[in-house]
Amino acid sequence: MTITDYLSKFEIDKFRIYYREVNRFDYIFTDKSNTSELLRVQDNMTINNSILNSKGEINETYELIVRSSNISELENLIQVDSNNVFPNRKNSFFDIAIIIENKEEIIGGLNVDFRNRLAKSIENQILYVSSESIDELAALYKRYNCQITKYYLPPSIPINNHWTNYHFPSNFFYNPAFELYEATINTGLMCLNFEHARIEISPVGTKVSVQQIKRVQQMESNRFEINKFLINKFWESYNYVKEDYELPYLNKKEQLYFFVKTSSIIVPIEENEPITIFFRTWDDEHGQTVYYYDKDKIEFE
Repeated sequence: MTITDYLSKFEIDKFRIYYREVNRFDYIFTDKSNTSELLRVQDNMTINNSILNSKGEINETYELIVRSSNISELENLIQVDSNNVFPNRKNSFFDIAIIIENKEEIIGGLNVDFRNRLAKSIENQILYVSSESIDELAALYKRYNCQITKYYLPPSIPINNHWTNYHFPSNFFYNPAFELYEATINTGLMCLNFEHARIEISPVGTKVSVQQIKRVQQMESNRFEINKFLINKFWESYNYVKEDYELPYLNKKEQLYFFVKTSSIIVPIEENEPITIFFRTWDDEHGQTVYYYDKDKIEFE
């Protein structure tokens, strides 16, 4: 269920929005699977990680921003239409909350971790969050001069390493921030044996295609021929720039395997477009981009 689905269930005549700005180093956060708690370091006190405690009382660590009967202000949030939602990953440190009312009674509410795109209802039900709903929440708070964050938080931040839990070619994670599928691949490119790297696949329609998987598998099956080409090109590049970068002297090409690592492999939709491979190199800022068409056509950027 999304935030939109949850709010749409209720007849709302008033709402309250809350915010708490705390230094997270002042608390120890504990995730207990279906619940979470905060331990305040200063006085060793356990703080409820929800806008309401078990007695239905408002959590004192939150500040009331506004109580309003102007329900139209919630309409954009209620009407968000997006299937591009972030996955549930963990319990989190909630910093904003909305309480909804009908006839002076609390009928529901949201706990939201704005930065990590996570939410739960006051009934402890997982609610899925989209980028659009986060934008609407930020706009709602801004109307009441409450700046949730001083900085832009890219939607890729909270799921930056989520792909490591998935493994090519059998399972993939859909990244809503970039609208593509990701996984870990055990690649044989530019290494003595195998190394883990990130693979990103642009969906054909809404899915990973069998042909896309076969392209990558075919590339990996040609790794010995490909690596001969790669190591010669990297050897040429290394010797050309080693004085500029103050790099150590190498006496054989195979030592480059300790300097060059496959970072990510990007698979396009169209078969005539190249697979893009990013390598980490001695150039920490730029690395090296390589375009793979087939084993006989490989281009360095």
